[in-house]
Amino acid sequence: NEGNVIAEKAALDEMGSALVKSDANKPNPQHNGKLVYMSAKLTSNDRLSDEPYLIGGPYLALERRVEMYQWKETEETRRIGNRRETTYKYAMGWAEGRQNSETFKQSAGHQNPPLPIQPRLSHVAKATYGKLDGVGVIKKLSPTTDVGVTSPHLSSKIRDKKPELKSGMVYLRKTPGGRSDAIGDVRLSYRAVKPGNFSLIAKLQGRQLVDHVTSNGRSKFIVEAGTKSPAALIKTEKAAASSMAMILRFAGFFIMWVGMNLMAGPLTMVLSFIPIIGTLGRFMLGIIF
Repeated sequence: NEGNVIAEKAALDEMGSALVKSDANKPNPQHNGKLVYMSAKLTSNDRLSDEPYLIGGPYLALERRVEMYQWKETEETRRIGNRRETTYKYAMGWAEGRQNSETFKQSAGHQNPPLPIQPRLSHVAKATYGKLDGVGVIKKLSPTTDVGVTSPHLSSKIRDKKPELKSGMVYLRKTPGGRSDAIGDVRLSYRAVKPGNFSLIAKLQGRQLVDHVTSNGRSKFIVEAGTKSPAALIKTEKAAASSMAMILRFAGFFIMWVGMNLMAGPLTMVLSFIPIIGTLGRFMLGIIF
């Protein structure tokens, strides 16, 4: 983790000093093969749809998210004297994908049906970034804009079935006309990437923008919505690297703490036979670990 964040920041520093500012609306042949910074409009004449559910709209990328009303398992572990007791609870609720009920501790009576509709991510086939090919840029973006679905958004194939629309989502009931949640009901929601101005740092290769590989082997393609300076783009990437490093530090510490406690388990068990020493021993081991 520590080596990774150092390498990541070194790659970003190298990119900051090596890039050249270029104009996507007037590509400079002399910049071909170089690391470039650009800010331009990303757009497409195509209209992206999700048949048979959603009609075409001005989307560059469209993500279909699928949730099913299903059984969910939670476990709770508590310490009772010198032993741990785990209890399992089951409740019905909405969750993305399908909870694998076959692996539940108590699967009888808590079976989830197969997911009838799969999640999907699609992109337009043609797009432009200034005067350059924009498809490669779109594929580096994650859909973040919520698409609130209303009746005019629905495809005629699904509109005839009169699905329930609530909070911008499409509810497909196992029992047609039902309005209360039941096991196996599905709801669809959408997120999209819409046309607009995007700033990026990448390698210019002909009319394509591709990953740049730094001297330490890092493959980088930085793109953000809006008009951002090269320094701002690199600063954001460094902040993301630092945040991930901190998360992994805490995760690593927790894993080591759990491991040390497991190693101390036999010793605390022996000490527990002597009441006063056992309690004091567990307390001291807890402080040490």
